[in-house]
Amino acid sequence: SVLEKFNVACLGMSVGSASALALTISGISHHIKLADGAVISGSNLNRILTGVESVGLEKSLVIGRKLYEMNPYITVHRHGKLTADSVEALFDNPWPVEMVVDEIDDLESKIRIRLEARRRKVPVVMATELADSVMLDVERYDLDSNLPLFHGLVPGIDTILEKDLNHREWMKHAVSIIGAKNMPISMQKSLMKIGSTIVTHPQLGSTVMMTGGVIAFAAKQIALGE
Repeated sequence: SVLEKFNVACLGMSVGSASALALTISGISHHIKLADGAVISGSNLNRILTGVESVGLEKSLVIGRKLYEMNPYITVHRHGKLTADSVEALFDNPWPVEMVVDEIDDLESKIRIRLEARRRKVPVVMATELADSVMLDVERYDLDSNLPLFHGLVPGIDTILEKDLNHREWMKHAVSIIGAKNMPISMQKSLMKIGSTIVTHPQLGSTVMMTGGVIAFAAKQIALGE
């Protein structure tokens, strides 16, 4: 079918694991790529559907196994950590992709992904969990390869690749992309505490699960030409 032949790459197997699971259970992307070189820690268990037996294992390995358990007839390719040297291979090897799901935190990698996607005319979708709600970004580079990155919300953002961002600069760009009006006050306060009293922004497993459904819906619409 059209949906099973719609090859997707899911980047970031924390929040992005929900997207991979939702795509597979929906019968979308029978050739799916998973990109994440990190291992599961105890703090990941509030948003990754696994248990303590997976702590210490690579996220992409654990999610890949779950996908095969759900559908043993699919093909899963684990890409590993994204780097400046490996981002092109993500789009090409061992098969080309028709859509990229971006759920990684690293801003430099987000930019590189979009530059490659725009060059190859591949759509990029990103679901951001904001406390109890989800925001979906859809960048249709397949329809218009001249679109600015991140909808033009951060002019000249591609020049960031030439700089070393500190956390405050990263946060400023992240807020510009998400939009302060879309962020609950409690979340904005939490962002100010990252690096001092908390390690990262709070994430709710229930909201992460919603991102998977949203991404699967978007993939289906794009694959069917809606």
